[in-house]
Amino acid sequence: MKKQIKQSSTSLVKREQKSEAIIMIGIFLGINIWAFTGTFIWGLIVFVFSIFIAQFIFWK
Repeated sequence: MKKQIKQSSTSLVKREQKSEAIIMIGIFLGINIWAFTGTFIWGLIVFVFSIFIAQFIFWK
């Protein structure tokens, strides 16, 4: 029983880490797009899109 709980928690931690990494990449890309294009909306779109991808991976 303890092995099953430990396995599921490590799987959850891995999914959480992947989601956090995707959001950090989205923040980085969003800021760079905003800085280089000068339009805030495109950076915001990239950031929000990365949140949707992270949610999909986390709840998969």
